[in-house]
Amino acid sequence: PSPIIFPSAGQWDGNDGSWSTFVIRVGSPEQVFRVLPISAIGETFVPIADACNTNDTNCPGQRGVYPFEGFPSRGFQSSNSSTWSSIGLYSANLDTQLGYDVNGMYGHDTLGLGLQSSEGPSLTDQTVAGIVDDNFWMGMIGLNPISSNFSGFDHPQRSFMTSLSDEGRIPSLSYGYTAGSAYRTPRIPGSLILGGYEPLRFQSSNISFPFGPDTRPLALKLQRISAEDTLQGVRSLLDSEIYVQIDFTIPHFWLPQDVCDRFEDAFGLHFDSDTDLYLVNNTMHEELRSKNVAVTITFGYSDDPSGFVNINLPYAAFDLEASHGYRGLKNTTRYFPLRRAANDTQYTLGRVLLQEAYLIVDYEHRNFSIHQAEFPEFGNETLTVPMISPKYALTPRNGTTESGRASQKSSRFTAGIIAGPVIAMLVIFAVSFTIIWKRRHAPRRAVEEDKH
Repeated sequence: PSPIIFPSAGQWDGNDGSWSTFVIRVGSPEQVFRVLPISAIGETFVPIADACNTNDTNCPGQRGVYPFEGFPSRGFQSSNSSTWSSIGLYSANLDTQLGYDVNGMYGHDTLGLGLQSSEGPSLTDQTVAGIVDDNFWMGMIGLNPISSNFSGFDHPQRSFMTSLSDEGRIPSLSYGYTAGSAYRTPRIPGSLILGGYEPLRFQSSNISFPFGPDTRPLALKLQRISAEDTLQGVRSLLDSEIYVQIDFTIPHFWLPQDVCDRFEDAFGLHFDSDTDLYLVNNTMHEELRSKNVAVTITFGYSDDPSGFVNINLPYAAFDLEASHGYRGLKNTTRYFPLRRAANDTQYTLGRVLLQEAYLIVDYEHRNFSIHQAEFPEFGNETLTVPMISPKYALTPRNGTTESGRASQKSSRFTAGIIAGPVIAMLVIFAVSFTIIWKRRHAPRRAVEEDKH
């Protein structure tokens, strides 16, 4: 099978910044939403009607809800889906270590990628949850292949990625992702390839990292953070290694307080204790914009520079606006996406990083790599490289690399998504095996609904 090219929706959404979103279809008949990819888990989340006040006619569109059967919709209508099968109200397990406590009304339903006219893949009996939470303003589609466990169910529920792999829709449990950047001219949309990656979107670092623990697979050592042309000139913001998780479920950087203090001084930030956000006033914003401020994030196994991977981010990558109501803000407010971590389990680099980085994740070989993003001109074709599962023991053909990966060109329909043309059979020197992903936690308990 070929990788699936999941092109962006061509829109920018969010209440905590401006993010490149993607389109999914849920239910029968299909209800359409713009969503963000997430790495934390493998479930799909969509806003339900209660997420929007009945008097706010702009809210549904801002949360990525499309009209349904010719009429405005405030969110997912499970009662109008003939294929919906309810599971119940459960905790979503979305970044609970960061203090998020989100409940979802879970069920099974049909889930497809892209608009109705896009010919994107559609799968039945997928785990979907309706949510109401301003910390997760947009819907989300999980890329983690880990299964979902619910109390009352004898067997784990397959993730969307695992379903795609089991049904032979993608060549492996893997993906390549970069979040895109709204601050460039023209804006650069995000790129998401399921079962492969897009080589023209990054400068290869030639370094990969093994997975961390099951609960934090995308964890690695952050060796240092430095910044140039700040208010204090060149500044070291982190000079001793810490263990961090890359998690684009959330936008922010969660770092130790002493690191946050250095950022605060170097960028003239103001910490607002009411919202726990670092705010940027207009004067400071203009001064930072006038400078050539650059932040360098350095990853590596050790302090040996030969093994370093550097990701450079301009100030514009941190120049975000949060909407009225986000974390209690009274107005649309400019802020710097930095959060104070209470302990080392919270050290996290969020979606902001992937505006200037490209992430390749291979769940079958249990490794990942991160690279400086590139921003090529866009045409009608996308070059993809499939990542081949060891279960495909195939015959070598011309064009195959030693790693069993080959390049291919795939057409991109403007309306939505297609998989690339069927690729030539590819070589891989491995014994077939099956990977079964199970959540390493106890089954989630149902959340008692408020009976008052």
